[in-house]
Amino acid sequence: MIMEVEKLIAFAVVAAVLVVVLRQIRPEQGMILSILAAVLLFLWILRDIAPVLEELKALTGPFHFHNEAGQILLKTLGICFLAQTGADVCRDAGESSLAGKIELAGKTAVLLLCLPLFRELLDIAARLIQ
Repeated sequence: MIMEVEKLIAFAVVAAVLVVVLRQIRPEQGMILSILAAVLLFLWILRDIAPVLEELKALTGPFHFHNEAGQILLKTLGICFLAQTGADVCRDAGESSLAGKIELAGKTAVLLLCLPLFRELLDIAARLIQ
């Protein structure tokens, strides 16, 4: 796993240097390379997350982790990863306003996704109060 992180970091650093050099010569191609590198890194990280998710399933199995809550947690994690990556790409392209909107959309999606959990927590609290 450590070797994978070292490879990922090396790839990111080499890509960043190439993007900086290319942006001086051809800015539009530099942006394309930056987006391509971000997508490749994102896919690389997603591939490495699969074993972690399997291990989380195995750890929570004996505790009868509520299935809906687990799905919401994983979907929320995915939304956060996608929103952050999209916002970073927009910032790299000099579009900080669009980056902010992507982050806002991600936060809104997370809130909407968590509404059933909030409702369940309020129901539990109301039962405890009675």
